Amino acid sequence: MIELPNECLFEIFTYLKNEDLFSSLLVNRKWCRIVVPILWSKLNTFKSRKLIKICLLSLNAEETKQLLPFKIMLPNGPKPLFEYTSFIKTIYFDTDSGIMDWLDHEGNYPPYLKKKKWSINVAHTIGSSLVTMFLRTCVRLNDLRVCEINYNQMISLAENLCKTAALKFLGFANNKFEYEGGKELAEILCKNSTLTYLYIGNNQLGTEGGIALAEALCKNTTLTHLNLWNNQLGPEGGKALANALRKNTTLTYLNIGNNQLDLEGGIALAEAIHRNTTLAYLSLYNNKLGPTAGEKLAKALYKNTTLTYLNVGGNQLSYVGGKAFADVLHTNITLTSLDLRDNFEYKFQDDVGHAFIEALCENTTLTYLCLYNNNLRDTLLTVIDDLLTNNRKRINEYCQDKNI
Repeated sequence: MIELPNECLFEIFTYLKNEDLFSSLLVNRKWCRIVVPILWSKLNTFKSRKLIKICLLSLNAEETKQLLPFKIMLPNGPKPLFEYTSFIKTIYFDTDSGIMDWLDHEGNYPPYLKKKKWSINVAHTIGSSLVTMFLRTCVRLNDLRVCEINYNQMISLAENLCKTAALKFLGFANNKFEYEGGKELAEILCKNSTLTYLYIGNNQLGTEGGIALAEALCKNTTLTHLNLWNNQLGPEGGKALANALRKNTTLTYLNIGNNQLDLEGGIALAEAIHRNTTLAYLSLYNNKLGPTAGEKLAKALYKNTTLTYLNVGGNQLSYVGGKAFADVLHTNITLTSLDLRDNFEYKFQDDVGHAFIEALCENTTLTYLCLYNNNLRDTLLTVIDDLLTNNRKRINEYCQDKNI
């Protein structure tokens, strides 16, 4: 019988569930060497204290140094048979529960520290050391997402990001970075030449932090996706990002929803969209833009030929903004998705609905239009939905004919 080459076995094993992979580890050494890299390619949970123990064994002297003040008894067993972390490609570090479990059972945790504030501080410090170790040893790491770290841990992480050359996706969520953290993130964007996706949702960057990031975007030439959801950027932060969009030529995706951009920020972004030639996805959801900024954003779509998705929901656009978007659909042929939920006043909703029906009788490219929670009558919504369905069918038939 001809023996399958390792490449074929690897491809087969990638389709197995974890429980089957664990069983395969015990078949023979060859299978073990193939399966281990698969099992360790993605760490999407840190709830197991056994996993934490294995990872702690890989800390070097510098990474354990910051743990010494806590008098933690780190594991001192033999090094693992494999360099497990060298196989990791994806890390979702979103919980301290595994670290807390390890501390309670194996870390010789001092009784006088059994208070929540100390527990969280110790857990965060251990987490910081682990992330630093991952950046040093995970030579294949291309996706790193970290939640709930403080500013000092952010500094440590930023200093070590240069140690991994494969990183493409970097995500931070629910961290209190504020301005100083925003500056560090800006430094990362200025120095890093591999990142293509940066997620910084809900990190309290504030106006100054947003400005620092916007200035970095003017220089960065690799980032294609940026998510700044819920960071209190304010009008000035919106203006800074608008300026960046005039200069940046690589960004295709931008989410700056829920940032209190207001009228000034909205107008600045409308002017930027008028000139920008690369952005395809833009979310401005819930930014209090108002009807004037909404109208200017709509008019920018007469000139813009790259934007395919636009979310301006929850912005109090009123009749003026809604009518402006309906009007532009008569001529715009690139926009495929438009989200206008939560925008129109009760007394004008039917007028806006009729305006969109007239536009969709001519427009053949829009396939998604969200008008949720705008008090439109069901009869109007049904007609709009039928027109959108026709557009989807027409596009599908075209793709089938062209074998796209």
